[in-house]
Parts: sequence; C-alpha cells; structure tokens
Amino acid sequence: MPLLKIRQLGTLTDLVSGKSPNTNTDAKDYESHLLSELEHLKITVLELKAKLQDKCRVLTDVQKKRKEESLRYQKITKEMTKTIYHYLIVPQKQLKILREKLEQEKAEQLEEKDAEIAWRKEKVDALKKQICDMLTGNSLVRQKQLDEMSKELEKVNHEADKLRMKIQTSKVLTISKTNDISCPECKNKLMAMKLKDIEIEQLKTQLRFNGIQQ
Repeated sequence: MPLLKIRQLGTLTDLVSGKSPNTNTDAKDYESHLLSELEHLKITVLELKAKLQDKCRVLTDVQKKRKEESLRYQKITKEMTKTIYHYLIVPQKQLKILREKLEQEKAEQLEEKDAEIAWRKEKVDALKKQICDMLTGNSLVRQKQLDEMSKELEKVNHEADKLRMKIQTSKVLTISKTNDISCPECKNKLMAMKLKDIEIEQLKTQLRFNGIQQ
C-alpha cells in the first residue's frame, strides 16, 4: 500500500481513537481532509473488489478449461478402448474359433483316412487269401479267379489313387490354413499308403507270374 494511504489510515485512526486535531489546523480544513481520506479509502476498496472479481473470473475460466480437458480425456480413453477391442480382442477371438474349427476338420479327415486305410487293408488281405486258394484249384477255376483278381486289383488301385489325392489335398489345406510346414499324421497316412501300394504291386506281379505259368 502506498505511503500516502498508510498516512491517511493513520490520520483516520487518530480521529477514531478520540485524538483532537492540531490546534493550529482549522476544524473545517480538518473535516475536508478526513472526507478526502474517506474517498481515497472507497476508491481503494473498489479497486480491491475489481481485482477480486478478475481473479474469480480467471479461476472460473481455469476450472472450466480443466473440466473440458477432463471430458476430452475421458472421450479419448473411451475411443482408444473401443479401438483396442476392435483391432486386438475381436481378431484373437476369431483366430481361436478358426483354430478350433481347423482342428475339428483335421480330426474328422484323419478319422476318415483311417477308416479307408483299414478298408484297403481288408481288401488286400482278402486278395492274398484268394491267390493262395487259387493256387490249389484247377486251371479253369484258376483262370477265372485270376481275371476276377485282376479286376479287383484295378479297382483297389483306383481307389488308392483317389485316397492318395485326398490325403495330399488335406495336407496342403492344413499347411496353408495353419501356416505349419509339418503334418505328422499326414506323413503316417502317406507311409501306410506306400506300404499298401507295395503289396498291390506284389499281388500284380504274382498274378502275372501265375498267368504265365498257366
């Protein structure tokens, strides 16, 4: 506070405390002086009120901006959460469903291949038995059996080719969908197919040999 105002307050204090004015000062002049001091005090109060109002406005603006920033942050957080869910959580769930579906399809295909390989083994075993029985019969019956055996072998061989193609297709699809370069089950099935192919070739050779002997 300026020194003049401090002096003015001091003079007003003297008046309130009951001190009489200086005997050398005229009473009217003293009253004018006091009124002037009072006007200065009123001006000071008005200035302080104006400053207080300015500070209140600034504080209100700051609080408003903070509230707006808080709402904006909440909105951004909500949008980021939705984005993460859309691009991360949903694809993971879809990938899990796809893997389960592929595993189920793979299991069904392997079960089907096992059944077909078992059927082929049964056919080959039956052909072997027929050949053994054929060797003990007469030439006409033997020739008839040889013809039937040749047709049966051709049929089994054709079915074997179809099965081999299905296994190869299943293997390619499994690799392309799962991005896996190895399929132990498919390898085992292909090995079983090769063994059966060898048996079929042996039967064909035996049939040709028996035909020549006849």
